[in-house]
Amino acid sequence: MKRFSIVFILITFFACSDKGVKVAEHDPNHKMLTNTQLYLEAVTYRNLEDALYAQEKVIKLTLAKDNLYQVPPEIAKLPYIQVLDLFRNNISELPEFLVDMPYLQHVYLNENNFTEFPKILYKCRNVEAVLLKQNQIREIPSDINEMQQLRHITFTENQISEVPEKLYELENLETLGLRGNSISYISPDICKLKNLKKLNLKSNQISSLPDCITRMKIEIISLGDNPMSEDYVDSLRIMMPDTKIDFK
Repeated sequence: MKRFSIVFILITFFACSDKGVKVAEHDPNHKMLTNTQLYLEAVTYRNLEDALYAQEKVIKLTLAKDNLYQVPPEIAKLPYIQVLDLFRNNISELPEFLVDMPYLQHVYLNENNFTEFPKILYKCRNVEAVLLKQNQIREIPSDINEMQQLRHITFTENQISEVPEKLYELENLETLGLRGNSISYISPDICKLKNLKKLNLKSNQISSLPDCITRMKIEIISLGDNPMSEDYVDSLRIMMPDTKIDFK
């Protein structure tokens, strides 16, 4: 199941553009990979020098633990990049040139220095996965609903105390990660997320969930380390027999 969850979060299939912003066009001679191909077949380049040498072959680029303070501008030379992983650096903002990368789908920013959600991603209307674990983000922007294409987003281990109502308007959202924050309330509007499959609320201050959640077709809910009773969680399990509810 763990392997499936990782594949589910890390593999999607879209690109990047914006109204009013001139962006590169898709190359009709360059086929987008399927999700399975992206995970099993696409080579991950792990340094910029090798990636620049093989520019048109680069689908996945990981520049992790490189002590970067900004996104290298040379990345703009990689026309077909779909996954950009900048895990564990010192980056606090994203560059405008990401808007001109039409194949970009996933942006992984875990363990950096972001204090707010990078709104340049609003202009990348086909970026489907944004991971922001362990930054210093204090709030989810109230206009996050502008990213209607989002399927996977995580704010794990930040400093968030409230979930804005607009987040519940992300109709395509499948994975929502809010573990390790200071959230005490989940609105009934969460039930608008008809496609939600994985919900991680572990390590917050939540004592109960809205009643309507029992009618949702969520696959996994993580609730451990919250001020709710075992009896309450057991009642959820009874009402949601097809949902795995983790209370560890």
